Amino acid sequence: MDKRVYSNGKRRTWLWFACLLAFLSVFAPEGRLVRAGEANAVPAAGQAVSTRDILEMVAGNKGKVVLLNFFASWCPPCRAEIPILRDLREKYSPDDLVIVGISLDESHDAYARFVNAMAITYPTYRARNDVMMFFAVSSIPEAFYYARDGKLSERVVGLLPKPLIEKRLVNLMEKN
Repeated sequence: MDKRVYSNGKRRTWLWFACLLAFLSVFAPEGRLVRAGEANAVPAAGQAVSTRDILEMVAGNKGKVVLLNFFASWCPPCRAEIPILRDLREKYSPDDLVIVGISLDESHDAYARFVNAMAITYPTYRARNDVMMFFAVSSIPEAFYYARDGKLSERVVGLLPKPLIEKRLVNLMEKN
């Protein structure tokens, strides 16, 4: 499995992504202005989400570290990673850490069975067609680490051991 780590600033794509995130954090769907502190409508867990929905979730959790985790029910490394993320979700306050799972499963039934079997304790959603292309998901599991300011800090392709995942999260939580 490819375990390349992409640091912030290595790709022009991330600059474009940051600009789009900033734009979407100001304008909600239908061109409605979103005021600071206004709650965005978050899709119910298990629903299919678009790129816009995901970016709004990240923007709506400014002040917290956000970990977006792309997975699928048929992925053995994903099965190994989910208990790690479940443990970290339980260990750290939801005021400091938000973990969001994004499933690439095409079948809602396969997704629902997997989420129940793995006893996932953080919100998970199914990705719509635009999501995989926008985030350029090349392999799973794939994780996107967002700092408290809502900016992408790091992208990690492949399964990492728990101490490395936790170290990345703790480093981001300790930064103001």
